Amino acid sequence: MTDITTIPQRPSYHARGGASTPAALHDIAEAFRRWPLWLLMSWQDTKLRYRGSVLGPFWLTISMGVMILAMGFVYSRLLKTPANDYFPFLTLGLMQWTLMSTLMQDACITFIQSSAFIKQIRLPYMVYVMRTLTRNMIAYAHNFVVYILVALYFGIWPGEHFWLLLPGLALFLLNAMWVILLFALICARFRDLQPIITSLVQVVFFVTPVVWVPKLLDGYGWVFQLNPFYHMLELIRAPLLGHTPDALSYIYTSLTAIIGIAGTFIMFRRFRARIAYWV
Repeated sequence: MTDITTIPQRPSYHARGGASTPAALHDIAEAFRRWPLWLLMSWQDTKLRYRGSVLGPFWLTISMGVMILAMGFVYSRLLKTPANDYFPFLTLGLMQWTLMSTLMQDACITFIQSSAFIKQIRLPYMVYVMRTLTRNMIAYAHNFVVYILVALYFGIWPGEHFWLLLPGLALFLLNAMWVILLFALICARFRDLQPIITSLVQVVFFVTPVVWVPKLLDGYGWVFQLNPFYHMLELIRAPLLGHTPDALSYIYTSLTAIIGIAGTFIMFRRFRARIAYWV
């Protein structure tokens, strides 16, 4: 496979055009044109992380399975929820939350971690964003094995609802891209934001229906209805449980994507030429 350190030099995408819209758009378009590159980089990251391990990324799968098994028995009794309903709910909730929380934490170091590449190789900045996203999706795919096992054991069959997973996943990926780019930008400039974001992610976990069932907050539905993480989680969880996601989740997540992409693009357009100096 191609060695990423031998990529031929091209005209700089970092400084070309300064803070111009065409330059920012060119950066994004060029990154997607080079999709084999960030696929290779993300796969290399995964292999290096588990180099020397017999099971490799499947250690993530085992860890996730043990956590679900332990929490499922305890919380199903604490919440007085039948195990055959709670285990699939908890499995998908933890899987999706692990993906979202890891993405946000990895986003903070996306440019910082790639500083050697940024300073030596002329690549679009969106390549590093897609590298972070793809690396986490690879880990998510390994964890998906746990859902398959739980679904087989408890007889969960999504049926025709499975196809609703596709628009939900598309909306999630759109939101993930702008979140990674935004966090990568602000954390490259303000390093103190990384531990703050990590702490906030832990707080959000407790107010998001990941391990607790929404119906337990009867009369206080607004607590999670205003939570964007709930809607992104539900667009993935509901179809795989054989349910139709609430239309509000599609509307909320679509608006979040539109506003987030627009706002992040303005910031990226404005500060793109400074990233190399910040890292």
